[in-house]
Amino acid sequence: MRYLIVWAGVLACYAPWARADWLLLLHTDASGKVGERLEAKVEEEIKFRDHMSEFYDAEAMPWVAYTFTDWFKLGLGWRLLYDRKKSADDDNAADATAPPPREWAVESRPLLDLMFNRKIGAWSWDDRVRIENRRKEDVDPYFRFRNRLRARDPWKWTR
Repeated sequence: MRYLIVWAGVLACYAPWARADWLLLLHTDASGKVGERLEAKVEEEIKFRDHMSEFYDAEAMPWVAYTFTDWFKLGLGWRLLYDRKKSADDDNAADATAPPPREWAVESRPLLDLMFNRKIGAWSWDDRVRIENRRKEDVDPYFRFRNRLRARDPWKWTR
């Protein structure tokens, strides 16, 4: 029975009737401690859509965090995004040899992270509340609140 469920999931993801295209997402980051309580990180992400043929998104984010207690950390970051707008005419283009002109949208997101950690038994739990100030072109800035609750198990699958 368990194999039937696994194969049903595989067929649902890779079936020819699936309407999604292939996306390539390249993510890299570098991080380290700067002293006992301060840490820094730089992330970069590049995305390709339309069966991995069109470069459409680039993001970079420097980030620093200060650990106040063993259960609370405060982080500050700045995410800069370059996003290629897709027009409505892209899918209905009559001449496939000449791609339609596209514009790049720039967005900057200063952000604040409130991070809470707790260890219950051997399990580690963390909750990150992220407050972003989204600054898009031609749109008034607005705030967005995001939350991530994560549980980490104590088991190790490899050495």
